Amino acid sequence: MQITKTAMSSFDVLALTSELQCLKDTRINKVFQVTPNELKVTITSGELGKVALVIEAGKRVHLTDYPKQSPKKASTFAMTLRKHIDNGIIGGVKQIAFDRILGWR
Repeated sequence: MQITKTAMSSFDVLALTSELQCLKDTRINKVFQVTPNELKVTITSGELGKVALVIEAGKRVHLTDYPKQSPKKASTFAMTLRKHIDNGIIGGVKQIAFDRILGWR
């Protein structure tokens, strides 16, 4: 019997918060909307090099060296995110009020 996880719990987000502390002081290069529910954020770190942070709403957040290919034309949502966070620096990653919300500053 195979069990497939379909959503993240608050405990999953707590574990992710600890794992993603390696993103502290990394620069955001560009944001892509790969699918309607999935974002790819390319980041550069002295320690990690150039990697992609994949965020799928409610299901997963992880770093990868092998992301899906970016769409040729950026969505309006991706362009709005780029306007506000491109070239930004991630100051840290935190969980907000033990909810399923990851935030960075």
